[in-house]
Amino acid sequence: ICILFFSIKKKTNIFLCLAAYILILSNIYYTSFSKTILTESFLFSFINLAIAFLFELRKRFNLFFFALCCGIISSLKPIGIPFALILITLAIIQLKKINQVFLIILVFLIPNIIENLFFYSHFDKRETVFKHSVAGKLFILSGKDSFKISDYPENLHELLVVSKKEFKPIHQFLDDIDNIFLRSELLSDYEVVAQYQTFNFQSVKNKFEEKIIFENYSKIFFQILKNNLSDYLMLSLYHYLGNWSIGSKVRFLEKNKKEIPKFQELEKSSGPMNIPSLPLIHLAQYFFIILFFILTLYSLFIILWFCGIINRKLNLELFSLVFLVQSYLILISVTNVSTPRYLMPIYTIVIIVAIEFVKLFHKKNKINS
Repeated sequence: ICILFFSIKKKTNIFLCLAAYILILSNIYYTSFSKTILTESFLFSFINLAIAFLFELRKRFNLFFFALCCGIISSLKPIGIPFALILITLAIIQLKKINQVFLIILVFLIPNIIENLFFYSHFDKRETVFKHSVAGKLFILSGKDSFKISDYPENLHELLVVSKKEFKPIHQFLDDIDNIFLRSELLSDYEVVAQYQTFNFQSVKNKFEEKIIFENYSKIFFQILKNNLSDYLMLSLYHYLGNWSIGSKVRFLEKNKKEIPKFQELEKSSGPMNIPSLPLIHLAQYFFIILFFILTLYSLFIILWFCGIINRKLNLELFSLVFLVQSYLILISVTNVSTPRYLMPIYTIVIIVAIEFVKLFHKKNKINS
């Protein structure tokens, strides 16, 4: 983080740099991962380093370590692969010499080759959580009125009839919630329930085998895209919004326990919740919603620029950061669920974008005055 913000200081000033640094350290969702050995905590560090090196690639030292960081990012998590490739693409746009491009690709491959050699020396094949993600999307979508069981293979019909009865009340409950961020956060948790607890429901337990889903998850995923594309895209949109919902469900769950369907299962998927200060949770929620709107405004500006509606010169660095964040969030939203844990790896980048917004606003005020 220190390295990242020293590079920010060159482009802004010490006050904005200090403000950004405080926003990072005061975010417990971000810093708490340092107490837990998770791939996300390593991912945070290498993303910060890669971003710091990305705009200082003139030196061979920076070029080498940028490529190394990208290689490690891609070897840590599946989502790291497209993330690292986007970073490398942004770097190649800046580079002019073909030997620099080859150097990046070569160094990028080294951590991936080492990781694969190490992995396959101990294991025969990789497991994937994507099959659970597909199962969750199938079950949660089966509760919607637009979901037609007859569109799916016959061997799934009996299971889908049961899952439709289980998840239909959940959609009816969520449709009555006005707060879209709260609805998104709860929908994500219910999808986690669908992923890992459906086969434990009394109506499902010991009547159906998980392998009918998990052995054919890739085919089922394409059937979802074919038969329920609009529902799938809407579910992904809710997950995108849910990434920005920090703490909405905490106060809601405490007040409405009796009214919430499958409350016990929902608690399991949410995990234990410590509520030290409701005003602080409110503040965190408003803060992340502000970040969401800043990122959305920048994204809209970029789209209008591409359409030729806005002629103003586009800042390449800012475009790169916004494109990187949006690509990551969209990939997460369409393949998984929403959670602050998935937002945190790119939290520092979002803060940099927000700092640029403040800087732009300050410049306009100076010009007007």
